[in-house]
Amino acid sequence: FGFDIGATSGVVRLLGQPGAALGGGVQLDAAQLGAVASASLLGALLSSALALRFGDDLGRKRELQLAAVAYTLGLGFEALPGATDSVPSLLAARVLVGVGIGLGMHVAPTYIAETAPAKLRGPLLSFKEACIVLGILGGYVSGWAADLLLRNTPELAWHATYAVGLLVAVPLLVGSPFLRESPRWLALRALGNGDDRQLDDAREAFRALAGDDGTAQADAEFDAVVSSLSPANTALDAEAGGRDAREREQLVHKPASTSAAPTAALSLEW
Repeated sequence: FGFDIGATSGVVRLLGQPGAALGGGVQLDAAQLGAVASASLLGALLSSALALRFGDDLGRKRELQLAAVAYTLGLGFEALPGATDSVPSLLAARVLVGVGIGLGMHVAPTYIAETAPAKLRGPLLSFKEACIVLGILGGYVSGWAADLLLRNTPELAWHATYAVGLLVAVPLLVGSPFLRESPRWLALRALGNGDDRQLDDAREAFRALAGDDGTAQADAEFDAVVSSLSPANTALDAEAGGRDAREREQLVHKPASTSAAPTAALSLEW
């Protein structure tokens, strides 16, 4: 996310120079440059709205994978000379990048909160914000370096600016299938489906994240999650007129607004 902000500012400057054009010789006017800068926001808006509705059904890991695929594909099209030689193709690539950004911004915080050890959740969520700023800085540096090294060929310099982002996007894409699913999401889905086998899988997921030395703590956390979110407890609290019951019911059915394995999530924010 941060990298796109910084890199696009450099790209707009490069494409706005006198005589600069896309690979096919297409020169952009002010309105088209503005569309290039903002098209990713449209993609992010659309994917965020969809994630609010379907994110909980997808699961944290699958949403992370979709974010990585969309972002890497869009960035690859932007970086590849010849793939975005027209305004429509460039805008389509920008929207695709935005789709990846929107999904990543939706899922990353939840995934961090649900998979990181309790003592690291706060620092990691704070560091997520630092990664956005580092990404902005990286985007600006990429644009500056591309302008410096390819000053006489701005039609290639803007591609090179975006290409730098693939250094983070590609490892994220390759590594995302190996991420663990959020144990809390597994527990939520098991309770929603009433499936004891899925519930056992959720317990094992808690234990896998805790390691061999944290089995007792993992079981305690698992029991606390199941106890707080189980339909039975929700019904009892509802009879007592407790407002907390409605909040827990919303936690079971409401799409989550965050998600990302510590490293993968931080990569998405960058």
